[in-house]
This record gives sequence, C-alpha cells and structure tokens, in this order.
Amino acid sequence: MGADATGGQSSATYKAIFLDVDGVLHPANESQRPCRKPCMDVLKEIIAQSNANIVLSSNWRLDEWGIGQVNSHLERAGLEPVAGHTHPQEDFYNTRADEILEYLHSHPEVTHFVVLDDVELNFEDPDTPVPACVAAHSVQTDERHGLQPKDSQAALARLEIPID
Repeated sequence: MGADATGGQSSATYKAIFLDVDGVLHPANESQRPCRKPCMDVLKEIIAQSNANIVLSSNWRLDEWGIGQVNSHLERAGLEPVAGHTHPQEDFYNTRADEILEYLHSHPEVTHFVVLDDVELNFEDPDTPVPACVAAHSVQTDERHGLQPKDSQAALARLEIPID
C-alpha cells in the first residue's frame, strides 16, 4: 500500500475495491483498447463517494507492465494508482474468491470491500462455491459493456457492509 495506508480514510475504516479490468473498465472483447472513459467515469464516481482504494485482482496484476498500464489509465482519469494487488502468480489459488480472501487475511486494515468483476468468482472451478462473505460484496458487470452507472449504486452499497 502507499505511504498512507489509510488512503485518507479514518483510521477505523479502510475500503478496498477488488478490481478486474477486462469486462469492467472496458468491454471484455476490447482489451486492445482498455479503460474506456464511460467505465472509468463510473469507477471515479465510486471512489469519490466512498474514498476506497483499488486492489488489482485482474490478470493485469501478473506483471509490472500490466500494473503500469492500469496505473497509467488511472492517473489519466485523475485517480490514485492501485494500492495493492492479489497474489501475483496466476493459478496459485483455486479461484479468484480465494485470492481475495487471502488478501483480506493478509491485510486486516481492510474493513469494507467490493469486488468488481465480469465473471463469477469461481469461474476457474465452478464446482467450488464462492464463500458467502465474498459473494455478499460482489458486483458482476456485464462483460459486453463494462462498468455502468447502475453498477455504481450496487458497489457503493456493498462498500457500506463491514467485513464480519
């Protein structure tokens, strides 16, 4: 995380957005033209209203180039760079939900979170159920459009649910 681990939030509250990129910040089939302005505007609104920090859970986290690209797009949108990312090795955990749980266990300062993703959080292994504690904090975007204004209210509502 950055020098200020609270990201300007009160010391008792730290909100995290677990962010996928493809299918969230742009339509899934347009990864060659990433981070479309309408989707970035919705993300910017969520952050403005919640003061949440971005934790990259996308495969874009797997190398420095991908993280740099995401940070560059965030900067152009007037947003802070990612505060962290889930495990840097693909397939280290069984599902994306497992990666998020590991991050939460390793970062007890996170008190509230939302997952923004275009796929089920167990897409790697559909026989493994998504834990209720993660499912309750998830917003699944439409992969054809990415993050939309209707997703903003759902994300903000989930960011008000403390981790139990």
